Parts: sequence; C-alpha cells; structure tokens
Amino acid sequence: MTSEQNYFVTHIIVPKIFEDDLNQLFFYTIKDRNLQEIKYYWGKGNNSFNQKFIDDLLRQNKIKKLDTKIYPLPLKSNETLWIDREGVIYTADLNNPLLNQKKISKLER
Repeated sequence: MTSEQNYFVTHIIVPKIFEDDLNQLFFYTIKDRNLQEIKYYWGKGNNSFNQKFIDDLLRQNKIKKLDTKIYPLPLKSNETLWIDREGVIYTADLNNPLLNQKKISKLER
C-alpha cells in the first residue's frame, strides 16, 4: 500500500495575463505543513528550493504568498489551482477546472 504525498501551497507564480475564463495557476508547495523543514517545490515536483530562492522571487515580484484562511493550503493529489479572468483563485480537478471547484481567494492586481 502506498501512502499519498501531501502538498501544501505556500506561494503562487503571478500570472501576467488573465486570458480565458479559467487558466491553471502555477505555485510552490511544501510537504511539511508544520513548517519544520522548509523545502519548497515547484508544483508537486521533486526538485527542492531553499528559503533564499523563494525570498529572491518575492523581492522580484515573480511570486506572491498565497493569501488564504488556511495557510499553507492543503492540496490533494488530484487537484490543482485555477484562476479566472477576474483574478479569483480556485482549487479544482487537475484536468477539469469545473469539477470539484472551490473558491479560495482573490488575487489583487
């Protein structure tokens, strides 16, 4: 039996343009919700980044800390983040942004 890896979204990559109704939003995650070991991952990947790397991206305004009631935001293995043209961020199915869609925050432009 394999255990499912948990991911917790900490930062989002700031999109340049909101083109369509819903676009996938790229993000950085951690695997330790308690923030004991600070290793960041691009999406649900395996390559890790340190705090300095994230701080540099924040200073350059390339990423933003995810502004949600629950932080870091847990993300199931079959979910990803989506954003609409108004800047509303949702969690939803990996392949279908309308399936199990839940509004989580709004990105201020």
